[in-house]
Amino acid sequence: MYLDLYKILNLTYEATAEDIKASYRKLARMYHPDVDPSEDALKKFKEVKEAYDVLSDIEARKKYDVLHGFYKQKIKKGCPNVSDNLIKSIYDYLIFTRALSKYANILS
Repeated sequence: MYLDLYKILNLTYEATAEDIKASYRKLARMYHPDVDPSEDALKKFKEVKEAYDVLSDIEARKKYDVLHGFYKQKIKKGCPNVSDNLIKSIYDYLIFTRALSKYANILS
C-alpha cells in the first residue's frame, strides 16, 4: 500500500526541513510506546519514523517526490498500464536503499 509521507507528518509538500523535524518530534512524542502503549500507536509511531527518515534526507526526499508525483498522475489520469504493485515496488526499493545507505554509513 502506498503511503503519503507528507500526510503522515501532517505537512504540505512545500514543507521545510525545520517543518519536517518539528512535526516529527511532535508526533513521535504523541505516539511513542512509553506514552501510548496501544498497538495502533506503535504502528503510527513506526509510520511517523519511516516518513521522517525519508523526508529528512534530501536525496531520498527528491526520489520520493518523483514517485509521489508519478502516483498522483496515476490516480488523476487512471493510468491502466501502471499497476499499484509497480508503485509499491518502487516505494519499497526507495525505503530499502535508504536503510541500506544508513547502515553503510554506520559501518564506515
